[in-house]
Amino acid sequence: MTDQIHQQTSHATSGARILIRGGRVYRHGGDIHQPEPADILIRGDLIERIGPNLAVDGNVEVIEAAGKIVAPGFVNAHYHSHDVMAKGLFE
Repeated sequence: MTDQIHQQTSHATSGARILIRGGRVYRHGGDIHQPEPADILIRGDLIERIGPNLAVDGNVEVIEAAGKIVAPGFVNAHYHSHDVMAKGLFE
């Protein structure tokens, strides 16, 4: 993830900007036991960027998330897909 920065462009560029800094970002395809730390930049109701040490300028509310799990895009982060996907494999 350290080499990747995901960007989403949208016609809806207005809205408050929030930076969630340094949280362990859960990605379903990544290491679910030790997610890598990263920053998440949100503008309005859209995730604008995810990546390590994002540089931001202007008026941005910063939420320090070091030591916490962050699950961007989840409505309910209580998640058991690994249990469901492996069901029956070891019976």
